[in-house]
Amino acid sequence: MKTLFKLVFFFGLIAAIFGGRWLWYHRGFYTPTEIPSIESLQVSMPTADYRAFTDAPRPGDGRVVIDLAHGNNLLVDDLTPLMDRLAARGVEVVLYDGYDYYLDEILSDATAFVVLAPVYSFYSEEQQAVLDFVEDGGLLLLAADPTRSAPPVPDDWGYIDLSSILFPPSAVPAANSLANQYGLSYYEDYLYNQIDNAGNYRNVKFTKFEAENPLTDGLKLLIFEAAHSIKGDGTPLILADSNTLSNFRTGETGLTPAIQTAEGRVLALGDVTFLIPPANRLADNDHFLSNIADWLSKDGRDWDLADYPYLFKRPVDLVQTLETVLNPDVLDLVSPLQYTFDSAGMTLEIHDEPQSGSDAIFVGLFDKLDPVQDYLDQAGVSIIVSDTEKTDSEATGDGEKEEPKPDTIIVEGLGKYTTSGMAVFVVEKDAAQTTLVILAEDDYNLSLALDVLSYMDFSGCVSHVAVMLCPVGDYTPPVEDVGSIDTGGDTSTLGKIFILAIDDGADGARSGAPELESAMFGLYDVTVWYTSLSGYPTADDLTGYDAYIIESGDYAYEMTDARTQAESAMIFSGKGVAYIGEQVGSSDGLTLDPAPLVDLTVADSLNPLAFGFLDGDTITLAESVSGIPATVFSQADFAGITTEIAFNRGPDSPQSGNPAVFTLEDADFGYRVAFVGFAFYRMPSEYQWMFAWNLADWLLGD
Repeated sequence: MKTLFKLVFFFGLIAAIFGGRWLWYHRGFYTPTEIPSIESLQVSMPTADYRAFTDAPRPGDGRVVIDLAHGNNLLVDDLTPLMDRLAARGVEVVLYDGYDYYLDEILSDATAFVVLAPVYSFYSEEQQAVLDFVEDGGLLLLAADPTRSAPPVPDDWGYIDLSSILFPPSAVPAANSLANQYGLSYYEDYLYNQIDNAGNYRNVKFTKFEAENPLTDGLKLLIFEAAHSIKGDGTPLILADSNTLSNFRTGETGLTPAIQTAEGRVLALGDVTFLIPPANRLADNDHFLSNIADWLSKDGRDWDLADYPYLFKRPVDLVQTLETVLNPDVLDLVSPLQYTFDSAGMTLEIHDEPQSGSDAIFVGLFDKLDPVQDYLDQAGVSIIVSDTEKTDSEATGDGEKEEPKPDTIIVEGLGKYTTSGMAVFVVEKDAAQTTLVILAEDDYNLSLALDVLSYMDFSGCVSHVAVMLCPVGDYTPPVEDVGSIDTGGDTSTLGKIFILAIDDGADGARSGAPELESAMFGLYDVTVWYTSLSGYPTADDLTGYDAYIIESGDYAYEMTDARTQAESAMIFSGKGVAYIGEQVGSSDGLTLDPAPLVDLTVADSLNPLAFGFLDGDTITLAESVSGIPATVFSQADFAGITTEIAFNRGPDSPQSGNPAVFTLEDADFGYRVAFVGFAFYRMPSEYQWMFAWNLADWLLGD
């Protein structure tokens, strides 16, 4: 009984404690609030702003190549809207998969190149092919967006890690492999707007556009559902408002997903989705697509000989100037051309004169110029062929017949060249016709010229504007032309030239001898002696040459006994000698303190070293790799010295107006020396051939 009482008391006490706490803290029972029922008609969801746009295609021309060779992250129908717009404009569209052609080959006849969502980067040769294409007037459309990443990469065992599936590699480096060539960069980001968007913070509205640009003409609103920001040189076509931000470029505003650069020939876009269904129907996206198609449909290429045969836009008539009647031998000569045209799906026919509505190719020899003389005059080409059969009435005052002069080709902007072993190509274009003139010394050299054209092998050729000169055969000088030049029995070149390349020493970084040798290759037998490999040559090493060039690049001037002996052997040989380099002499009476040389001014176009240049023209030199200052020659100290100045220091160079390139010649002492006060590699590449050949001609006494 006592035990039962204790248990009842214990549980009663516990109940009293919890009951008291409940009575003390209880505030009543909860009554839930009544929630009104939801009427479905009251729910308002954002709707897509689809706008109808009627495309009004403008007739275009050209050939647009679309890249599919870089793992492009596209579905089968993604290209349909763009391809339909291009087809409506009469533009041929070619899909490039990278298997049958190299990129430079497929772009040779293209007018525009489209690269959408690339995954694999363009390697260096492809980058150069695109650069050359755009430089030649081609158009480049590049687009990438954050939703189109690269595929997962398997490990060495062929397995794909789960992390690479959840976090796939970025495709931005692939886009930047092209974009960076034009000073542009795609960021690894996405644009978003939490204030005013198209139903999602990443569906960004754009209402600010570059004014008076055909690509943005008529646009009021664009919606990009996934967009990278782009930064770099060029004109932003689309500008984000202050509420549009980047998840990567924190705090930055004024962002853009579209930049046009390279003088309007490159368009970089940070979104691909707006080009494909269904996003292409949002807002003015479809209108923008039509504007892009109009832009791609314009042929802006500067077609030249390097684009053969695609520089022709009409059927082509082959016209010979060899005889007054059709020469049957011409059929054999043109077979390589016929094959090239057939392979390109183009028409080439032989006629005795150009037909109306056709383009033309003239083939002929240097002694039959009448049919093509007008084209040569327009291109600034003069071909002088001597009359080797002079009559007695044409004899000189001594009663002897005048010796024939070497046949020459003179090209404005290129200089003077021998006709022997040389082929001339001249392209003339106007609205009615494109004309190509091909001339050579004889039938054999003409056939070699046609092979050069058919195989597109222009290595060793030099060009200026619409003219190209190519060495195609062996040079065989006439006896009267040899003079004092000792060719050692080798009649394939104009003379033997020794180049002493001083490529070691103080403060220097680079010799210009490789560029000099390349410029002289083909016409001259050139030997290059590098001091870093062989030291300085002895007098015996220097025998048997017709001229000498000492090229010291951008190395500071240093005189050693070995150098003094080598240079003395050259000077006292009685042959022409040229000094080329940033510092080509010691600080003697003819020089001032060295100073940077930035540019040149043509002082005398009649000077043999300046032949083909124009008086007063300014030539900007490439930057010196080492940066050492160049020799400054004193104009005042030239008094009393037989000197001919070809180039002076230009207006942007210290000591402007002082000589930079000049010659010294003394018949009594038998020396002829040229001074070129800069490393040869600094001469712009388009002038290197002309200057090197002028120098060689002067050194050889031509």
